[in-house]
Amino acid sequence: MTQQPLPKILLVDDRPNNLLALKDILEDIGADLLLAYSGNEALTLVTQHELALVLLDVQMPGMDGIEVATLMRQVDTTKHIPIIFVTAYGHSAEMAFKGYEVGAVDYLHKPIASEVLRSKVQVFLELYLQKYVLKQALSDLEGSQADLKQRSDELERSHADLKRRSEELGRSNADLKAFASVASHELQEPLRKIQIFGDYVKRESFTQMSEKGQEYLERMQKSSLRMQSLIKNILSLSRINTQGDPFESVNLNRVMTDIVDNVGGGLDEGQVRIEVGDVPIIEADPIQMQQLFQNLIGNAIKFKHDDRPLVIRVTITQECSPDGLCQIVVEDNGIGFSPEHHERIFGMFKRLHGNKVYDGTGIGLALCQKIVERHGGTISATGQDGEGATFVLRLPIHQTGSVPAVPML
Repeated sequence: MTQQPLPKILLVDDRPNNLLALKDILEDIGADLLLAYSGNEALTLVTQHELALVLLDVQMPGMDGIEVATLMRQVDTTKHIPIIFVTAYGHSAEMAFKGYEVGAVDYLHKPIASEVLRSKVQVFLELYLQKYVLKQALSDLEGSQADLKQRSDELERSHADLKRRSEELGRSNADLKAFASVASHELQEPLRKIQIFGDYVKRESFTQMSEKGQEYLERMQKSSLRMQSLIKNILSLSRINTQGDPFESVNLNRVMTDIVDNVGGGLDEGQVRIEVGDVPIIEADPIQMQQLFQNLIGNAIKFKHDDRPLVIRVTITQECSPDGLCQIVVEDNGIGFSPEHHERIFGMFKRLHGNKVYDGTGIGLALCQKIVERHGGTISATGQDGEGATFVLRLPIHQTGSVPAVPML
């Protein structure tokens, strides 16, 4: 079986210090980083390598970034490579318009926040890997070449549509929130098509495929689900600190009931039990409360012991008051985690158990922490290997009252 290649990212800047700074930020992102110190050198490299992304400085002597991008778009082999412009020129609407006009998908100003840059780059790496896996599956499927080629073309057209939407956002000086919204819609749509037609191929042609083809198809479907989760979490992270809508009364009992109903259909009978005690009515963002407890309960289900039933308990451990904090505890008897990981469990892109056994984006718990902090509260975690995990949330309560417990699942 052909080994999946490491995606390549081209970093272009005439200042060596700037290139080293970008390289340090992206060093462990899972890509081969190529460096170019001029526009001419960049054009040589784009013709020699298959690239997942180009990070291109605008202001360079000799040939600037606008000229490089223009020449790339005139060649069939390079015109679809995503380009993100990086500049210290300042927030010039005219300069940003020129960048989007020659085909850039985004426009970043120096200095760049590390988390913002990594999040944006990760989206395009996942898209590149999806395209690679789909091409491998196409080469091995018998009797389905034409149909899957059509799906690949749809993915390319959707990617082009994402570029056009990004240009529209650039003309209105779009920020990260707007970019993430477009990325969420336009990247998830082709992924849903990959899943739909992947299921169709699995039903119609799975037994006719070689073992290699079956493996490629399984990997394609699994990776598309993971990328959907990544996009959704990045979008949620980008919105947390920018939402200005006032909080509203949220019935946490109803939130828990919805979560229990959602996860119940995918659980084996007798293998998972969720117990929820009396929970309060609070002033909060209802969507973010749903995300918060969905992540915590979903985490427990993902990291359960295979050899024993999982029990998840959500309890209120102290009385809530109008001016005080309500302490909510979510605990489970899953695989837990080592005490040495307590300090990094809420870190961005941190996976404590590795992604070979447990898939994940490394964003879920970081998202939980930001949601709690936005609501003026705190969250902490304790655990032991093999003995489960406990998450303690302290949230301000602006309204008294509670509602009856949710029935056990």
